[in-house]
Amino acid sequence: MINSQFETISSLQYRIKSLQNQLEAFKSGDKYKKMEDDYKSMFRSEEARIHNLEVELSHAHARVVDVRNKWCEVVDDLYTEHTKALVAKDREIKSLKDRIIEVERQRDEALDKVSSQRLELYEVKTALLEEQGKNLKLTAQINHDYENSSKPSSQSPNHKKISNS
Repeated sequence: MINSQFETISSLQYRIKSLQNQLEAFKSGDKYKKMEDDYKSMFRSEEARIHNLEVELSHAHARVVDVRNKWCEVVDDLYTEHTKALVAKDREIKSLKDRIIEVERQRDEALDKVSSQRLELYEVKTALLEEQGKNLKLTAQINHDYENSSKPSSQSPNHKKISNS
């Protein structure tokens, strides 16, 4: 028990001495200066860490802006290429439409020509048939002689003398 009291008293005396030293440090201002130096050191390290994070954030933001700008350039290039392709297609469509119009015009001209040729052919055939009819009539009249008509034999172009035998 004496041993345990001795240890307790010794321990309390050490604590008292330690607390007295601390109180003395606070009274002299050394402790405040040390605490302030520790605070400033921690503050500087935190400010450095914050600065590093801000620098990293600004670099990340710059990379985001750079990537966005490159993406916009790519999209603009694709849009320009697409617009050029559309213009080329529109030009091709217009030329094909013009070509179709020209072909239809040529077809209409050919149909008009064929129609006029048919009309002319019809007129020529009609005239030919009329002439053939006249030709037949005249041939029939020529072949009509004194034997089968009331015409005298002396008026026949192939006049043969008929003997009185």
